[in-house]
Amino acid sequence: MIKRYATREEWLNAAIELIRVDYLTQVGIILPDMKVSMGWGPGVHPTATIGVCTQPESAEDGVAQLYVNPIKSDPKDILHILFHEVVHAYNWSAAHGPEFKKLTEQAGLVGKVTEQVPGDDLKKTIAEMAEDLGEFPHSAIKVVEYQTPTGRTKARPAAAKPAQTTRMLKVLCPDCGMISRTSDKWLRLLQEKHGEGLAGPCPLCGSMTELR
Repeated sequence: MIKRYATREEWLNAAIELIRVDYLTQVGIILPDMKVSMGWGPGVHPTATIGVCTQPESAEDGVAQLYVNPIKSDPKDILHILFHEVVHAYNWSAAHGPEFKKLTEQAGLVGKVTEQVPGDDLKKTIAEMAEDLGEFPHSAIKVVEYQTPTGRTKARPAAAKPAQTTRMLKVLCPDCGMISRTSDKWLRLLQEKHGEGLAGPCPLCGSMTELR
């Protein structure tokens, strides 16, 4: 595939213009200004969310910002994500409600709004756009999933090591309400001495505290 753009941002902005001028304008969706980049966006899980559109008002210049998950690299996948996210930029307040579904269906997306895929016509359009745009100058980031000490599943770039964390457990006094925290190591020792579920005398009132 021919390489027409030197950077990802040039490619992405050209893609937005193709979507804006050559397609959505024809179905009555006039897109506002927006900024687009590869990235995880604010508060995004590295594998669970493939695209993000920030609320325009959250930016100092009032312009929506779009982020495409950098684990993606196929031009057709990128365009599919952009078709979904630009509708958020067009009407951010619609969230994933009925109005958003109506707009995305106008754009050619089908299915459950959080799992939409291009319909047959849009698939052809996306394939043509990908050909026009040429090679996407991006190398996908590989990620691996891992379990945290609290049992949560998280993801990280494949070469990175997970941060070592100590889970601090909540201890509550049922009488005075004092809350303290301790590590699993010390709680085990306390329970060996005072009994299962008990964490020793409260330093404030002397009642037996409990693990909560």
